[in-house]
Amino acid sequence: MKKIKHLVFIFLLINLYITPVFAENTILQDIKKFETIFIRIIRQHISNPDASKVLKGAIEGMIKALDDPYTVYFEEKESEQFQEKIKSHFGGIGVSIGSYKDEKGDTYLQVMNVDYIKNSPARKAGVIAKDVILKIDEVNAKNMSFEQAKNLLRGEVGTQVQLTVRRFGDNSDSPVNDIEYSITREEIEIQQAYSKILTDTIGYLRLDSFTELASKEVKENLIQLVDSGVTGIIFDLRSNPGGLLTAAVEIVGFLTEGKKKVVYTKDKEGAITSEYFTDGNPICGKMPLILLVNEYSASASEIVTGALKAYKRAVVVGVKTFGKGSVQNLIPLNDKSSLKLTNAYYYTPADVCIHKIGIEPDVQVLLDNSKTDNQLDFALKILKAYLVLK
Repeated sequence: MKKIKHLVFIFLLINLYITPVFAENTILQDIKKFETIFIRIIRQHISNPDASKVLKGAIEGMIKALDDPYTVYFEEKESEQFQEKIKSHFGGIGVSIGSYKDEKGDTYLQVMNVDYIKNSPARKAGVIAKDVILKIDEVNAKNMSFEQAKNLLRGEVGTQVQLTVRRFGDNSDSPVNDIEYSITREEIEIQQAYSKILTDTIGYLRLDSFTELASKEVKENLIQLVDSGVTGIIFDLRSNPGGLLTAAVEIVGFLTEGKKKVVYTKDKEGAITSEYFTDGNPICGKMPLILLVNEYSASASEIVTGALKAYKRAVVVGVKTFGKGSVQNLIPLNDKSSLKLTNAYYYTPADVCIHKIGIEPDVQVLLDNSKTDNQLDFALKILKAYLVLK
């Protein structure tokens, strides 16, 4: 009954605050109708429904009516996971985990990798790939879910976690010994960008997602490539789903000279709400550049692609991009849930909104079914030819 009274109070507050916004009596009447139906269902329905579940269903129904896949309601745990994904850093021990099934059919978690994370605390402590996790602190890890393991392994930087593992021999399944490690959690950064040298003069840069650390990692990799003496770069944004708009703007700034408009946004009235410019501090503002994209390059990937194409700064190779030109704002709610709400469309410097349209490449190259990466091979050929002519 207390929960119902609390929800009724919320509805009364909604009515109070929404009155100045919606002068139409029909809107107010519909809100009161919703309140009446909700209370009737909770008090009288034979199933004795959970009020919070019914309210969540109503929220999801409102969102579904928008026909917008990018407006999403997150409950507390989902909201934490979403924000964690954007941040790409957290307090932890620096391992990736998979599953291991023993001869009895019981499932354990197994360390798959400790090398992909810089300064992994687990690696420094002595944990190696293929170690089977038996206990996390005093909790038996038999049949433990990945979600539970993640919650136990992650925590505040500077705190400790006890990890008991079983290590097997190289050529048999017989255990060598069980080892207990005391590991101090550190700030873990999930690597989003990496680079390599393809030829003496051409470098390759890959970015997986536009997180909080994306621009920092791209900057570091670009500096390494330039210092190594490359004279051309292939920038791979294929299957990059996007992320933070601000990271996209910073990355365009590394690749272009002068202060340039990267993107601007318009609200539902068609009014410009914000404009984003580079800071005029390039790393390789004139170096020949090929940009690789595909049908899964979306959002912030398309902001970068649209800007570089508008300024004729890169040759875009691949297939048409996904076409997500809407902007979302994450609105935190009092109960630690949140609403990711679409509130604007973005436009490229060429004054184009690519929402549900995408960006056409300068050179279309379909990915074939061979074992080699023919899109990358084609980009490499173009860049080699250009550098020879230059």
